[in-house]
Amino acid sequence: MLKIAHQKKIKYYSLIFCLLIIACFSIFPTHILLSAGTSASLTNPIAESNPVKIVAYVIRAMLGVLGAITLLMFIYGGFMLVFSGGNEEQLKKGRGTLVWAIIGMAIVLSSYSILSYLFKILATSTGSSST
Repeated sequence: MLKIAHQKKIKYYSLIFCLLIIACFSIFPTHILLSAGTSASLTNPIAESNPVKIVAYVIRAMLGVLGAITLLMFIYGGFMLVFSGGNEEQLKKGRGTLVWAIIGMAIVLSSYSILSYLFKILATSTGSSST
């Protein structure tokens, strides 16, 4: 019992140590840039200044990632069904995964259509071109 508690404490301290190291290295380059006395400028990688379009691009990218995750869940559920070997519990898990993947896909597609419609309305009301 004492050994398990000691191992948990070591894992906790090693996690804190790793987070501190990451924080130090993420602050260090900023400190060097600020202490050099030179002015730094940031370029806009999107090359878009309309905030509505920027938000639309970000939401489209997020919906694309969610679609990819849904596809992976379809594949995972299919593998669970194929490799279940007749085990009822594995078949039930595979079917459940596929059902939830279908529900997730329906949510992603409906949210994409709703957001696309809303951004078209926003684009026409603000006078910018449609996205």
